[in-house]
Amino acid sequence: MFLFPLTSFAEVDQSIPKYIAETAKAKGIDVQQALYVSWQESHWDCTAKGDYQNGVPTSFGCWQIHNPTQKKIRPLSIKEAHDLKISTIWSMQTWLEDGSCRQWTTCPTNDS
Repeated sequence: MFLFPLTSFAEVDQSIPKYIAETAKAKGIDVQQALYVSWQESHWDCTAKGDYQNGVPTSFGCWQIHNPTQKKIRPLSIKEAHDLKISTIWSMQTWLEDGSCRQWTTCPTNDS
């Protein structure tokens, strides 16, 4: 079980975690783990930008896709990374190829 920080989920567009959960379940990925990683990465804000280098963001969207390190399937454009459906499918495919969520630093199975 993964714990979420005490936050008001009322401010979150509920279609985002719903879509992530449905997609994870359909792909055979642990739903709670997928929700945890995506929440930790962006708080389900698909417009999120992060991992700044020299003042320029290098990670984008609900999954904070960082193309320089997450190119296993194919790189996503910034627009695609901000798209919930495209980025979630891409993330699930990457997750399945890797056998875990280890490409995300918030993956609870990462050793840190």
